[in-house]
Formats: sequence, structure tokens, C-alpha cells
Amino acid sequence: MTVTRDAVLDKLKGIPAPSGGELVASGALSDVAIRDGAVALSITIRPDQAAAYESVRRRAEGAILSIPGVTRARGGVRVPASNAASRRAKRRARRRRRTARWKATGPRTWTSRALLATI
Repeated sequence: MTVTRDAVLDKLKGIPAPSGGELVASGALSDVAIRDGAVALSITIRPDQAAAYESVRRRAEGAILSIPGVTRARGGVRVPASNAASRRAKRRARRRRRTARWKATGPRTWTSRALLATI
């Protein structure tokens, strides 16, 4: 039996969200992917809601497994990084690239051919 996105969303409608209402209506459910009987779902939340949504993820996986034709169910709770955290990560990556480039080419020297010619 083929698993459809509508069947998955119908099963998830019965799961209450900690913020009130149902999981699907709360807007926390960000993605549902289905392939060969395996279903993956992604729940995107704020950092302060992470502990509360862990039990919701487990209930959602159980509900999805009860759908005929589903062989595996995998749920993920995703907490997007704040802007400050992503800026720090980008800064660290730039430093790592700069350090790797420096190690590969050696330190930059301030001497030039014109300066060496005057000596």
C-alpha cells in the first residue's frame, strides 16, 4: 500500500502540541518526506520549547507507524540557530579558512621586489 502525505497529516492531526491546539495546526511541523514506506518529519521550534516537543516527536513517530504501509518513521526536532550564533559560526569558519591558507602558503611578508632592490 502506498503511503500518502495526506494520510500522514491526518494521523498527525490528533496529536496535541504543547503550545496548544494540534501539531499540524500549530505550524511547528515544517516538513514531511515519504519514500519507499519510510516517513520522515521535521518539527521546527523555538529553543525554549525543545524539551516539551520531544514527547510530541515520539507520539508522532508512533502514530505514523500505525499507518498501513509504513515501515519506518523518523522524526526530528529542529531548533534554528539565532542570528548571533550564525554570525559567530560564519566568523569561526572565516578564521579557519584564513588559518588553513596561511599554513599552506606561509606567512605574508611585507618585503617586495622594489624594497629588495634598494638594499
